[in-house]
Amino acid sequence: LLEDRDAELERIDRQVVETREQVKQKDAVVLQLRSSLAEKEVELKQEQTRIAELETYYKEKTERLMKQVDETRADRDDKLRRAQEDAQILEKNLHKQLVNSKDELETERRQIATSCEETVRGMQSDLARKQAALEDDKARLHRELADLKANFDDIRPPPFPATFPETSPQAQLLLR
Repeated sequence: LLEDRDAELERIDRQVVETREQVKQKDAVVLQLRSSLAEKEVELKQEQTRIAELETYYKEKTERLMKQVDETRADRDDKLRRAQEDAQILEKNLHKQLVNSKDELETERRQIATSCEETVRGMQSDLARKQAALEDDKARLHRELADLKANFDDIRPPPFPATFPETSPQAQLLLR
């Protein structure tokens, strides 16, 4: 009976050693997964910072372009006033030239406005694409995080019973 008990205790000791080794292996995997998660979080923060910088850059660029448009309009208005003053002095000879100048200025204004609007639309679409790419990256990182968490749950060892039920064969041997 003592030999059976000693053999059972040795078997239990081997199981405990094996279980501890499995726990060590699982802990190493958990540590690696945590490290990977930290790296992904750093990548996400860097991408968010980069997007914020891009937004700031494009906002400043848009403001510069709008300022240039305003300056161009002011310059154009000054030229138009001078042309009208000259037209009053030389009305008979320059009337035709004044009409042509007005047409040219209007065409130039439209071209500048169209060019600026196209530039702004291009920048906005570029920003939207980059934001969409960021959202895609963010969603991908969240999926990877969810996968990592799911894998972490899959590799957890089963709980080791603290006590044996009294009806188990091990308990029967110990009670004898």
